[in-house]
Amino acid sequence: MRLLELRCQPVGPLSKPVCFQCKKNCTIVYDENEAGKTSLVDIIVNMLYRKSSAQSRFQARRFDSFQGSVKLEHQGKTMTCKGSVDLDKLLGLPAEFSRLPIVRGSDLHFLWSGNREKNGPLIEACIQHFAADCEDNLGTVVTNVRSAAGLPAKRNSWAKGKADELRGYLDLYRKKEYLLSVMAGREETTRELLSVGERLQTVKDTLAAATSEQNKLQEEYQAALCSSARVWERKLSALRTEYRESGAERCSREDLQLWTETAARERSLREKEGTLKKQISDTETGLFDLRQQQEKVGHQLKKVQDACESARETLNQLRQKKEGQDKVNSELMAEGRALLNNISSAENQRNSVKWAQVTGIILIVAAVLIFAAGQLVPGGITLALGLGLYGWALTVSRACGRTIKKEKERVQQLARTADIHSVGTPQDVILLLERHLEKQGEEMRALLAKGEQECQEREDEQNKLVQENLLCERELDRLSERIRELQTSLTGCAEELEGVHLTLDKLMQRTGKPDFDSL
Repeated sequence: MRLLELRCQPVGPLSKPVCFQCKKNCTIVYDENEAGKTSLVDIIVNMLYRKSSAQSRFQARRFDSFQGSVKLEHQGKTMTCKGSVDLDKLLGLPAEFSRLPIVRGSDLHFLWSGNREKNGPLIEACIQHFAADCEDNLGTVVTNVRSAAGLPAKRNSWAKGKADELRGYLDLYRKKEYLLSVMAGREETTRELLSVGERLQTVKDTLAAATSEQNKLQEEYQAALCSSARVWERKLSALRTEYRESGAERCSREDLQLWTETAARERSLREKEGTLKKQISDTETGLFDLRQQQEKVGHQLKKVQDACESARETLNQLRQKKEGQDKVNSELMAEGRALLNNISSAENQRNSVKWAQVTGIILIVAAVLIFAAGQLVPGGITLALGLGLYGWALTVSRACGRTIKKEKERVQQLARTADIHSVGTPQDVILLLERHLEKQGEEMRALLAKGEQECQEREDEQNKLVQENLLCERELDRLSERIRELQTSLTGCAEELEGVHLTLDKLMQRTGKPDFDSL
């Protein structure tokens, strides 16, 4: 079988129509990457086989829409395929024909590069197909192989061994993903180890250079130290010579040590003396400030005591005034109620004698009528009774009127006494008087409450100042005691410092040197 001609319209990466004839038994197509070489293989497969067969058998891509044809020569016959019928069915080829692989560039790269992370799709498909036959129908495969080799179908020990060997290969194939990942991991680890080894060698070289440099510096340091030691040895020899020539052989190492300790003790005592003096000065300053504060608190306390006493006097005056006012108001109210009762009684009495006036008038009229009738004696008696009854009623009514007038004038006088101007009835005047007196009582109670509050505030302020004064006195006592303690410590320090000075004077006389530096 030979491919004679290929025709195809632009599709995929192919930007131009394809049309070439294969005049030789072998044709090689080459170009740059992504130029369409694999697309030509997919087009040939799609022309020779249907869509499902092309994809399942050879993993070929199926383009959505394209037009083309492939011309073949087989056993002297020429035919054209357009992807409508499978080639093996069209030519009546055996089933093994459909298992022939199409090797792609990715499969070759998988085999040659050694990179197991790449994929070889057709190689993978062939292995899976072969593994499926060996795993599911191993006996049939062995029988077919023996039949093709002209051997009987009976299995012998050699066949069993080969079958076991195939099973071993199948087990390896089942574990291929794990083994490939392990191999890839080992390769990655090997590369990392090589990289780490290179870095470690670099670090070792750097460390060796640094060690060499350090050794050189150590040698230079030792040389400089020896040179300095020789210089100081010469200076020490010169000082010893000067020491002997100055006549200070009487000074011993014990004197030198004692002078050192005494000088250090003197410095320590001077520092302690300065610290104590500063503490005394600060404490005296605080004591002076506290005394001023106490004087200020004392002045404030005196003012507050005077204000508190004044508030108490004012409160007592208000209480006395309230008591007097309450008494006066009670008397006024009692008198007003009594006047109202008198007025009411007089009015009731005057109203009760009105019948006598009416009866007297009726009797007088009857007497006139009786006189007109000519009955003089009955008329005179009737007239006398009428005049007497009317006169008595008129006298009582006038007396009640005078009483009412007098009581009303007294009510008005009470109102004027309370600064109330009213022209109403006595009841209205008394009601206004009661309201006025109640209002005065409320005002007086408010003033009294305000005075009590002010007095309480003054007492609280006085107590607060008393507490503050007590605290100041306690703080004064504490600071005074502190000053006495500091002065005692300062006295002891001065005595100890005087002893140190005596020791230094003795050392100066013994060594003949004015100070420690000269020694």
